[in-house]
Formats: sequence, structure tokens, C-alpha cells
Amino acid sequence: LCIAQKNSDQVAERRAYSNLALCHALLGQFEEASEYWKKFLTVAIEQGDTAAQGQAYYCLGNNNSIVGNYQKAAEYYNRHLCIAQKLGDKVGEGRAYWMLSNVFSNSGHLNKA
Repeated sequence: LCIAQKNSDQVAERRAYSNLALCHALLGQFEEASEYWKKFLTVAIEQGDTAAQGQAYYCLGNNNSIVGNYQKAAEYYNRHLCIAQKLGDKVGEGRAYWMLSNVFSNSGHLNKA
């Protein structure tokens, strides 16, 4: 991460944030993971990389879902869904609907699931 930042390499910086987020998530440190996904998202926005933004929203949704913050998870999954639809990404769109269904089911909103 430091080398990427020193060299102004945003692609490597974004990759480092992604790796750090995944490491923290695997350690059960979901708040820290979310912070790194937000940094990943910031770089993706700066780069204008819409697909990477969708990835960040999906991963932020996952982190929030795991800790039971279903409302926030749904917000992130909806953002992922909008991007997937904008990009014509049918797999991403299906994944977003699937995760939204899980969030609504887990939060007791079976009529929305």
C-alpha cells in the first residue's frame, strides 16, 4: 500500500485496499474490513471505474450482512444492483437480487424476500 501510494499507482492502491479488506474479514474484523472497502470505493470513484464501485458496494453489503446490519447491507446491495443494471451485468444483477433476498429473509421481511 505504501509503495503504491508513494508511486501514485491507484490500481495497485485499490488492490492493496481490497487485499487488506479481505484479510480483516477473514479475521472476523468486519469494521476494519469495511473501512478498507470504503477506501477501495473512494479510489474506484476517483478512477471512474464503475465496475469496481459495484464490487465495493457488494463487499460492503456482505460485511454489513454478516454483522446483522441488514438495513445498511440492503442499501449497499441496492447500489450494487443499480451499477450492475447500468453495466448490463446480468450475473451481478442476479447476485444483487439473491443477496437482497437473503437480507430481507434474515431480517424477518419475508414479503420483500
